[in-house]
Amino acid sequence: MPFDGWSMQALRDGARDSGFGPEIVTQEFPRGVADAIRHFSHMADRHMLAGMEQADLGDLRIHERVALAVETRLAFLGPHREAVHRGLTWLALPQNAVLGARLLYRTVDDIWYAVGDRSADFSFCTKRGLLAGVVGSTTLFWLDDRSE
Repeated sequence: MPFDGWSMQALRDGARDSGFGPEIVTQEFPRGVADAIRHFSHMADRHMLAGMEQADLGDLRIHERVALAVETRLAFLGPHREAVHRGLTWLALPQNAVLGARLLYRTVDDIWYAVGDRSADFSFCTKRGLLAGVVGSTTLFWLDDRSE
């Protein structure tokens, strides 16, 4: 199914195609595209966390657990590659950068908790900052990767 982009018109068209009236868009996404992208990111995070709960993490080292979390999230996003690409493009606009940073923080925070990290010291911040760079660069590489 083609992706028509992150716009109010695309959201209304999607609602109509799903059998809903256009009013559902403003009810579910009162801040428009920002809420739709936030929901999409949170959905990917929930899928990642569910996958991590199902995984046998016992013999995995921390870096292997982190890699599994990122792979699980990207596997969920796989069928939605164009939506991710256009969503990141939208989030890169200056007026949307704060939302992008918040969504990235939530993702990396969820990953650290999912892999069992409970630090409360300085490493709490450094781990999340470093992982944000890894998740960001991995996602950008994944978007451009056309290999099977």
